[in-house]
Amino acid sequence: MGCDTCKQKNSKNLGEGETINLLPSEIIKGDFSISGILIKFIAFVVILIAIPPIILILAVQLFLQFFFPKSLIKLTKKLNSVVSNIFTKYSSFIVNRKIKKREKQFQNNTKYEVENYVNETGQEFEFEVYENNEKEK
Repeated sequence: MGCDTCKQKNSKNLGEGETINLLPSEIIKGDFSISGILIKFIAFVVILIAIPPIILILAVQLFLQFFFPKSLIKLTKKLNSVVSNIFTKYSSFIVNRKIKKREKQFQNNTKYEVENYVNETGQEFEFEVYENNEKEK
């Protein structure tokens, strides 16, 4: 459906031979620069570091599953509670640290008391407070 002019415009934009490359053309052609080799080396090192702990964790899990199936449930619950406690303590530490940082940052600011808002003649400043930034009519 639609007019012929729109179809012609759309067909011009979507050329038949155009493709979208997911990888850069240098990698597809095989021309590797220093950065390409560096990325491959970093990925290889990360994989070498990550595989042994994963295998160790799976081996311990398998051992516990075979020899201590009933205590595994209790151990899992305790481990979950320990991990959640660690996250809770860490988050409270971060919050307290941010609060102390803010207190230290604003400790020299003036306080909102009447004495701070008195002009030279001794009269208090008058402030008008509006709800939703609108004056009542």
